[in-house]
Amino acid sequence: MWGRRIGYLVTLAGSLAFYGFYREWFSWILFLTVAALPWFSLILSLPAILTVRAGLRCPETVRVGVPVRTTLEVESKFPTPPVSSKIRLHNSLTDARYTGLPGERIPTDHCGMMTISYDQFFAYDYLGLFRRRLRRGDKCVVYIEPKAVSTAQLPRFEGTVVNAWKPKPGGGFSENHDLRLYRPGDDLRNIHWKMAAKTGKLIYREPIEPVQKGYLLTLSLSGKPDELDQKLGQLLYLSGQLLARQHAHQVRCLTGKGTVTFTVTDEATLKTGIHMLLGSTPVKSDADPEKQNVLWQHHIGGDGT
Repeated sequence: MWGRRIGYLVTLAGSLAFYGFYREWFSWILFLTVAALPWFSLILSLPAILTVRAGLRCPETVRVGVPVRTTLEVESKFPTPPVSSKIRLHNSLTDARYTGLPGERIPTDHCGMMTISYDQFFAYDYLGLFRRRLRRGDKCVVYIEPKAVSTAQLPRFEGTVVNAWKPKPGGGFSENHDLRLYRPGDDLRNIHWKMAAKTGKLIYREPIEPVQKGYLLTLSLSGKPDELDQKLGQLLYLSGQLLARQHAHQVRCLTGKGTVTFTVTDEATLKTGIHMLLGSTPVKSDADPEKQNVLWQHHIGGDGT
């Protein structure tokens, strides 16, 4: 803007000098025209400046390392006036902060939730000599998602031992049964008559089924940005392997905001959970989780294994 103002002042001084050396009506009209031009531009631009609206646009998600840019969309009820803006960027996971201009590349070197907001936003008259600070628009959020990182040796998901059983709800057919005394209301067809004849008591064959304790992945959001990328990449990979085997599972993560727990049943819930972690803050150090009463548990440690 100051460059345009200096250019205008030079033009105004030139028209005044021209009038001083050439005192004719043409030079006088030229000087008056140059002198009135800024005010004419301001009056002409004012309706557009007062009705201009702008918004930042960016993709919702992007893979880590993939280049992406923001765009500034400007509209007005009148011919759109010139605008300028500076933006601020903040990665919640790494706490990295940047400043830049709309259209510049967003730093996507590390995972996280990048929040993009206005730092300055001005609208100018058509000559660019006057400006008005405008109300800042809505923020723009980009989730920088991890890339799946495979483990050196894939943990065994199968082969675990079932060591707990429970009565099958509603009874019905089952290959496994538990013997107990008959209770009023039990299905008479499940009475073990041979055992009853030997003991002299009614023995009931109760259908039972294994207790499904489930699968659990644990991790801590700690370490440098490269370590966080590694851990989240491992989480994405292992969750994908469990889903491929049709194993719904839980993810329990220690963050700066406390323990975050979510259940993964499909790709959509996995993506939602990953986004929840990307918007969290890290903790200072890794912590070994307590052993939970589950069928299978795996901890993604500091080295991502």
